[in-house]
Amino acid sequence: MKVLRISIVCMLAFTMAFLCMPSPAIANESPKLDDLKIIPNKGSIENFDFDPNTIYYNNVTASFDVEKVSIEPTANNGDITVIGATVVSGDSKEIELNDHTKTFGVTIDDSTDFTTYTIIITKDQKIDDLVITDISQPVAGEVPDTTPIDTDQYTGTIAWDPDHDLFEYATAYTATIALTPKEGWVLEGIEEDFFTVEGASHVSYNPDSGEVTAEFEQTEPVPPPEIATDSSIGYGDVNPAVTVTGENFCQDLDQSKFRVEKGATGLSLSGLQRESAEAVVLQFTGTASEGTVSIQAKDHAFDPIGSDDSNTLNIAVPDGKVSSNPSAPAASNPSGSNPSEPSGGTSRQGSYGTGYMDLVTFCYHRFLQRAPDPQGKAAWQKALDEGIIHCSELPLGFVSSEECQARIAGYSNEAFIQFLYRAMFAREPDPEGYAGWQGALANAMSREDVVRGFSASQEFQAICSSFGMHP
Repeated sequence: MKVLRISIVCMLAFTMAFLCMPSPAIANESPKLDDLKIIPNKGSIENFDFDPNTIYYNNVTASFDVEKVSIEPTANNGDITVIGATVVSGDSKEIELNDHTKTFGVTIDDSTDFTTYTIIITKDQKIDDLVITDISQPVAGEVPDTTPIDTDQYTGTIAWDPDHDLFEYATAYTATIALTPKEGWVLEGIEEDFFTVEGASHVSYNPDSGEVTAEFEQTEPVPPPEIATDSSIGYGDVNPAVTVTGENFCQDLDQSKFRVEKGATGLSLSGLQRESAEAVVLQFTGTASEGTVSIQAKDHAFDPIGSDDSNTLNIAVPDGKVSSNPSAPAASNPSGSNPSEPSGGTSRQGSYGTGYMDLVTFCYHRFLQRAPDPQGKAAWQKALDEGIIHCSELPLGFVSSEECQARIAGYSNEAFIQFLYRAMFAREPDPEGYAGWQGALANAMSREDVVRGFSASQEFQAICSSFGMHP
């Protein structure tokens, strides 16, 4: 019994001694915040959900209109500091958000250890790149610029109104620029008419759609219309006609839409005949003397209307003097095609035997409506002088040339007969002769034979004689 009592006493003593021993040291955990709130003065804070075990936040974003935030930390123990300033648990510390990114720390310190919660607030910035320079101003004839805009703050697409493949003359254009902010940038808060576009006369901004509208002045006016002629007027020509070509002649074209300065030529514009959309024949009255005829198409001669300064044609009428010893350049083959380009229009009327130096010059003016080129004239003259061709064969040679055929090949029989009367005899057909030649062509006579018939007539033989040629 003594042994058992002693054992129990010993065990109790040991147990009491063990319970009275100090506990082993246990490492303290770092102090933590119980809660942390970030309250904006206006706008909103996103991507923030406080977790006491997370000490670094890099996804906190503030809307562009947040000016400052209140930081409200809560902890059961320890001292709290916000950006170095002590804050009582549950109270707040106000922080200004002036920059695009704000970084600050919230620290909890229980004297044995501390924890710092690092907060990064990224604030959306209002776009301030308000001058749009990447749009080319409209220029007539050029392709509208639709190159996407790309700046550090936004991208943009461009649409034009009117929507033309090429910018047209005398047209006002409007560019609509749809803007898309890049990450971290916003359009909110931008006032109307705050953007500017280089070269635009008026710019507006629609906050609801995010679109900038840029209005531009009209493109340049329609350029002066170009007119041209292959026609010529010879000295002594009676009632000559001149073919004028140009693009887009208006439908109601008449002689009032042409301005003519006749100079000393003695000619007056008396009529106009339209041959096609791009060619008209101006009929003059009078006998041509030496000088210059100036022809100008007024702006209303064209559709669309051109500018006030239209191009001017000057046709010089040479003098009628005959050289006592004319020089003759090297001859060319008179049976070949004429090197000059074809001329358009109807045949001119003129007097024969007056003002022309020779029969070859006569034929150039009457059949080709131009002065002879030196090489061609020399070839024809040589062929006459050497007896290779007869003077009565000249008309068929000229009528058969590519230059003349390019102009008269499409003539009706009636127009062809009228052409020969005017070119060879400088007059309108007499009714009897006109009817006779019409009947001959209707009965399968060739046009070449008709020309030969005109050349064999007494009337043309008299013309040959007037130039000293013996038919």
